[in-house]
Amino acid sequence: MQRIKKTFYIILIALGLAIIPAGSLLPVFNIYTKQAYASAPKISTEVQSAITKIKNEQTSTGSMVSEHLNVKENGQTTVKMLEIPEQQLSDIIEQWRQLGHKISEYTINNKEFIKYLINKADIKSFSYMAKIPMLYFLVKNEIAEPLLYGGVIKKIFKKISFPGWFTIAGVIDAHGNYARGYEHLGTQKEVLIGLFEGVLSKTVKGSYTIIELYTDENGERKGRFKFFETSEQTNPTLSQPIDAMAAFVLIYLNLVQENPGDIGVKRDLTIPIVQRLLTKAETQHKITAFHLKK
Repeated sequence: MQRIKKTFYIILIALGLAIIPAGSLLPVFNIYTKQAYASAPKISTEVQSAITKIKNEQTSTGSMVSEHLNVKENGQTTVKMLEIPEQQLSDIIEQWRQLGHKISEYTINNKEFIKYLINKADIKSFSYMAKIPMLYFLVKNEIAEPLLYGGVIKKIFKKISFPGWFTIAGVIDAHGNYARGYEHLGTQKEVLIGLFEGVLSKTVKGSYTIIELYTDENGERKGRFKFFETSEQTNPTLSQPIDAMAAFVLIYLNLVQENPGDIGVKRDLTIPIVQRLLTKAETQHKITAFHLKK
């Protein structure tokens, strides 16, 4: 009798998941995501070894590198990193102050400061795939366009509507119109979708990407996308220039948007920035106090 009851309950739960729209499940999934993040284990020795190797091979001396671990309810585990040259960061904060802005730890919540920082720094955004979600191979070849521009992602027996990274970043509105200053990205759509489709089809456990935004020797802002199939690689499997504004958007998302599926990403990746903001604020406070005493 107990076995019959147990089977009956399992069937009811399965039917419920099949009938309830995917959108209505999101609040529940978000709760579980937060719980999973709060109780997430530290990075394993294997993953930490890979991250250390990536840092040694792909980051520069004199750079500040921050790190963020994300564990999702589907088992997917990613490690994100952000690299900014330390001297550049200090100079950019000082430039922001000279423009008449007050500096404090809360400056990090000013979206205009984040935009100014990303537009000025030679910045790199890393994403390391520490663990692939189960059955990922069934969907990874069909999610590039909805991931970037919005649409329906087919997830085995479910369909999930996703707004798209460009929409979340405020580049595209609900009607598909580009915001002012981003119009030219419409010409990049096919290139970006093709790039992401190619990368997603090769994504495996242990692979990682780097998005670079930098100023070249002619003073022009450039973007670059790199893909590595393993942390052991010194040279990328794929290295391709991308539109500088597209690179800006992909980096901007991690520093501004708190995605419910990636709790704490902004907090973790901006730790070095906040530390430099505090240092600058304390220095200015001491200078002001010294002049007042005189």
